[in-house]
Amino acid sequence: MTSPDPTPSSQPPRRRLRIVRGLLFLAVALASLIALFYAVENWRGQRALQQCKRELEAKGEKLAWDDWLPKPVPDESNFFKAPGMEALFVRIEPKAATRDKLPDWPQGYSKDIPFAMADLKQLPLQSSAPDKKSLASLRGWFQEHDTVFQQIEAAAQRPQSQLKRDPDEPFGGQTVHFVTLRKIAQLLSSRTKTQLLSGQPAEAARSLALLGRLVEAGRDDHPPFLVQSMISVAIAGLAVTTFQEGLAERLWPEAQLIACQDQLQRLEVLGAVATSLRAERAGAGYMLENWPQARLAKVFVTEKPKRLSAGTLLFRLLPRGWLLQNEVVLFQPGQEFLEALDEPGQRVNPRRVDQTTLAMNEKFRRRSPYNVIAAMAVPNLGKALRTAAKTQSIVRQAAIACALERCRLATGAYPDSLEALVPRFIAKLPADVVPGQSFQYRRNADGSFLLYSFGWNEKDDGAVEAKNPDGSRQLESGDWVWNAKDR
Repeated sequence: MTSPDPTPSSQPPRRRLRIVRGLLFLAVALASLIALFYAVENWRGQRALQQCKRELEAKGEKLAWDDWLPKPVPDESNFFKAPGMEALFVRIEPKAATRDKLPDWPQGYSKDIPFAMADLKQLPLQSSAPDKKSLASLRGWFQEHDTVFQQIEAAAQRPQSQLKRDPDEPFGGQTVHFVTLRKIAQLLSSRTKTQLLSGQPAEAARSLALLGRLVEAGRDDHPPFLVQSMISVAIAGLAVTTFQEGLAERLWPEAQLIACQDQLQRLEVLGAVATSLRAERAGAGYMLENWPQARLAKVFVTEKPKRLSAGTLLFRLLPRGWLLQNEVVLFQPGQEFLEALDEPGQRVNPRRVDQTTLAMNEKFRRRSPYNVIAAMAVPNLGKALRTAAKTQSIVRQAAIACALERCRLATGAYPDSLEALVPRFIAKLPADVVPGQSFQYRRNADGSFLLYSFGWNEKDDGAVEAKNPDGSRQLESGDWVWNAKDR
């Protein structure tokens, strides 16, 4: 006797159960595949990063962010803790609070500072009309606001510079107000030139020394970062230009030349740029390894307030291993740029910097999950090193120019060679920034001299500086000339 066929009404529940079981199996399989994908990518990222770190640490590199956190500096030794310095130089909110500390530029004068020496020379020494422009009125304005400069001069006696940092936020904490720092530097440059033309070389040398101290304040704050170091490079360039304009007019006496030469020989910016690259690398690595991805998304993804964008959501879902792969890519070009520097000798290899720049640009041209974040984070390191190298070269040429002028004052003429300056006027001739080359010098028939470096292209262009169409100087081509006519 056969059993009756199942009733039609019992078949749909069984079919639905099989479908549910199938879907559950697919879901479990998909979840397992996703978990496996994340596990593999995280493992690959961790392995690549560990290998990269081992290689760099074997070269003596410090990659841990904690190694870059300095010990606190006593307030009495800290430039930024001197009276008035935090209010003047440290970025605070509201931003206008810092600007209010700066003196207003006198009416009737161009706001395009610093003044060129040629423009200041056109001013009369005195003027009977109170609203008439003159060196006396400009000098009076600086004296009226002398309190600000006296505060900076007092702070400059403190040997160290340190802002407050947040150990968990490498690029946070206190930062220098760069706009204010630049304006103060420009005011000091104009003050130096005004004092020189007014027959006050000792006062001018002190103003120039304050410019140098601003370079050190931005350069020596730890941990330093690239933008901060490049501001210091710019101020160093301004200090040299200010000194050079006074030297061209032969306004610096022997005593002040000795003081300026001593300061210029101590003014180093290339090493500070290298240090900032290392510190930024360690800080970025700390963030990529330790910050929650939701927090990192706020740094790398732009979105409207109170709205979760697709980019932010995607960033939060990335395998952590992809972030670590980006960290490896972030570390590698930075190391190659660092190895193009001879830090003990404060020199740079232009060819290697250019090759590294091309290789990095080619790598970032082919975007992938392993390099897209690194491409956003890596600055233009090639340009930064070119700029710092040229500034360092001109700083060293300025020290030589001091010795040359002292020789002229003592003997009545410039020497036939730079070697004749040693040891009476300079203990040791500084080396050029470009490896294997020395500064080029010759005494002209009219009694003047020519001093220059071959520059970034490492060839002699006859002491000619290359220009861009807008008149600005090129960094990649032409020579780096100390006494260029339009400097």
